[in-house]
Order: sequence, then C-alpha cells, then structure tokens
Amino acid sequence: MIGQKKPPPDSPDRWGQSLSHQGEPLVHPSNLFKQTEEHGFIHYEISNFARIGESHHEPKTSKHNLKYWTFAPYIGLGPSAHSFIEPARYWNHRSLATYLRQIEDGKSAMAEKECLTKTQRTIEAIYLGLRTTWGINLAEFQARFGINFTHTFSKPIAELEKQGMIEINKGHCVLTRKGLLFTDSIASIFICHDVSKWA
Repeated sequence: MIGQKKPPPDSPDRWGQSLSHQGEPLVHPSNLFKQTEEHGFIHYEISNFARIGESHHEPKTSKHNLKYWTFAPYIGLGPSAHSFIEPARYWNHRSLATYLRQIEDGKSAMAEKECLTKTQRTIEAIYLGLRTTWGINLAEFQARFGINFTHTFSKPIAELEKQGMIEINKGHCVLTRKGLLFTDSIASIFICHDVSKWA
C-alpha cells in the first residue's frame, strides 16, 4: 500500500458509495447510528455494533473480532486455521488428509509462516486502530513501534482536524462519525506517509 496515490477524503468510502443512488445515500449512516443507539446498541467498530449489557458498562462486543483489532495472540486448531504470535502469522494445511497425515507422523501441521516487519505491523496498527471508535492509543503505539504518532503525522492530523474528520482525545487518535465514512481514504493518507519519517 505504501507509495500508492492517496485517495482524497472528499467522498464517502464503502457506505457512501454502495448505498448511494443518484448521489444520495439510501440509508444515511447518521440515521443508522441514531437508530442503533435508540435500540440499545453502541457502535464500536466501523461495521460492528454491540448491545449494551445489563450493567450499562460492559457492551457485549465480539471477543473473537477484538483479538484481531488489538493484536492479541491466538492459536488456530484444525485445517486452514490461522494463528498469530507477534510478529509471526502462520496457518495450517488446507487439506484434511495432509493435516491428519502430518499430525499422525508427529510433524507440524503448519503449511506456511510469515514474519511481519515493523512497517507491516505499523500499517496494520494504523488501519485497524482507525476502524475502532476508541481509535489509536498513542502511548501504546509509541511504546510498541517507537513512533510518536502525533509528531510524525502532525500535518495530516491538523488538516483532518480542520475538516472535522479526526480528533485527539484522551490520549487517542479517533475518527469522528464523519471521519468513519472515509476510513479507507484517511487510513491511506497515514499509510502512504513517507516511511523514512516513521523512525
């Protein structure tokens, strides 16, 4: 994705394009946000909503999905299952016969493995972080990658703040509801930033 032309954040990404008719959204996202909230749901990731629990403090978010967005380690069991223990991602053989044969022979069922570079992990952290409504935790981002996010991306952040697309709030870089409509375009602005300045 690095080096690609940056799409201008002037037209909605998926929702605005797929739900539009003659330039007007069939279902405006702001109405979706309002209606889901009225029915006891919170918006916690660009395409995910969760019902608020009985305590009103613990929304019933998907623990399965959260592990991907927070880089939590996980182990997949069975044919084609994927695992992730940072910085390595690996997956098992797709064929059941091959998978069973490897296990019966006392061998690993792993088919392939890739070790993500710092740049790859940084890109994923930016893209996945911006998809969530809590955004990118700036202190954790710097501790993990040695990158001061607000300093490194000060110019795009300032421009996006002027447009009402993004905000720095309580140590997090978060997309506004308006910004969530342009998530892919905004993420590409950060991802296409000069990598030499990430250090």
